[in-house]
Formats: sequence, structure tokens, C-alpha cells
Amino acid sequence: MRIFSQIEKDSVDYDWGPIDNIFVAPGVPLSLMGQCSQDSDVCGAGPGSYTMPWATWDNNPIWANWDIHNREQNSEGRDKISYNQWYVEAFTENEEYTTLTYFN
Repeated sequence: MRIFSQIEKDSVDYDWGPIDNIFVAPGVPLSLMGQCSQDSDVCGAGPGSYTMPWATWDNNPIWANWDIHNREQNSEGRDKISYNQWYVEAFTENEEYTTLTYFN
């Protein structure tokens, strides 16, 4: 299955203080990544994350996409199909900033 996600235009908001709101926050990277709720031996998602600065996401009309697939060796039935649950995760990971609690 292919899933899609898009950040709604003008929806990105941050309150880091007057100076950081102008000079820092817009350039901090934000990543979106499709993930499986089950263990990786049951379900997989790819490609990896889509990463852009917050300010770019806020004005970018692209749709990020991922393919969710089951692992045949751990699927049941004649057709080897499993029920896969998924979500889109948003996070920041770089040298200066890290998401402490991932949200989806």
C-alpha cells in the first residue's frame, strides 16, 4: 500500500522567542517518515524520511509518500497477506536539536 502525507500550508508554528523565531526555528530540519506499528519482521515501510527545514515544509505543496508492505515469511494464508497498521511520524534529528518525544 502507498501512503501519502503533506504539511498543510501556513500551519507550521513555533514559539522559541522573538530572535529564534526569525533566525533559528525556520531552518531547523523537520522529518516525516512512514512507519509500521508492528515489528519489522511483520511489516516494512520505505523509502526513509523526507527532511526539509520547517520554513520549507510550511510553503511546500509536495506530498511525501511511503510504501507499506508485509513480510511474506510472516504472513498467513494461501495469499501470504497480513494486516499492517501504519502511521506517519514527525521528528527533528540533527547535531543541535533532537525530538525528545516522537509524535504521530
